[in-house]
Amino acid sequence: MNRVSVLGLLLLAGSGLAAAQVPEVRLSRPAARYPHELSSITGLVELPDGRVLVSDGIDETLLRLDLRTMKTDTVGRTGSGPGEYKGPDLLFAQPGNGVLLVDLGNARLSFYDAALKYRESAPIARGQPGAGMTMALPSAVDALGRLYFRPGGINPKADSGAILRWDRTRDRTDTVAMVKLGEMTVKTSGGANNRSVSSRSVPLSPEDVWSVAPDGRIVIVRAADYRVEWLTPGGGVVRGPANPWKPVPVRDADKREYAADMRLSGVSMSVTSQNGQVSIRMGRGRPTGALDEEEIPDLDWPATKPAVRSVRVSPAGDAWVERWVAAGSPRTFDVFGADGKLKQRVTLPAGRSLIGFGKGAVYLRERTEDDLVYLERYTL
Repeated sequence: MNRVSVLGLLLLAGSGLAAAQVPEVRLSRPAARYPHELSSITGLVELPDGRVLVSDGIDETLLRLDLRTMKTDTVGRTGSGPGEYKGPDLLFAQPGNGVLLVDLGNARLSFYDAALKYRESAPIARGQPGAGMTMALPSAVDALGRLYFRPGGINPKADSGAILRWDRTRDRTDTVAMVKLGEMTVKTSGGANNRSVSSRSVPLSPEDVWSVAPDGRIVIVRAADYRVEWLTPGGGVVRGPANPWKPVPVRDADKREYAADMRLSGVSMSVTSQNGQVSIRMGRGRPTGALDEEEIPDLDWPATKPAVRSVRVSPAGDAWVERWVAAGSPRTFDVFGADGKLKQRVTLPAGRSLIGFGKGAVYLRERTEDDLVYLERYTL
């Protein structure tokens, strides 16, 4: 082989390596920061005029914030009546610039129009206990207003579960995908007439994560080989390649961080039926099965964390896959396109988490060491 041929091969190899490199973005300075601390930020939707609607589940308020003027007003009020809320939680955009509020305290879904005037509510629980009751607690909503959720229930032997889609306009619920579930442990105590059953997720066990794009495409990140799949509304499947990842060791700090996150962000629920009257209580924080500090050493922890923590879909239709990182490290996202291929990597500033998307922007929640919460907007 002559020198020219060798040089050509080297140039081709070099161009291939360059093409394989993924652009990396490190967010550092916010375009806007709300100067007043909040007790919590559980949900956020950017409104058409650029303001944001934020739910504070601890203070039980819905705030409309203008990050240009820093002016704030409150939408609605606390209570159990029509148009009131108790434990406001996740927020989703709805058709016609409306908004859906997940009202955990009242166990219902409340719908608002473009002017944020209350329209109607629907119970989160569908059906009756013992007769196929399903908890329609949405994880995602598409541009048509269809709700996507995983039904509750305890089945420690199940290794996969369904994603359901609820079309409220036709009152129709169908199964749109199946995902691998994390492992569960179940404890039963008491006798036949007084039996207590408790369940708990096995810490950091691998599971598929999923979300939905505005156009109805469903993204599933497969835990087995860190592969992104898109399920199209027409029934097609776009499978991206498997992605390499470096396992993160599980140390004591990671265990404490995981336990604290469960206590802070998990959803608790209890269902009681007395004389035919069903009562449902829900809330954010301190869910059933949350870890106490003294329980941490007794659990069977894995040696390493799984590849992915969660996934969100941006308004542009990209999948933002959050990677598990070492405790205290800045959160990192791999961004995948509609072809399932990695196109970008985004690292957040330390102490921040992704709370929502806007037009050309992301909204981050900062939690300080003193547990103060602030809202920031970063331009992409």
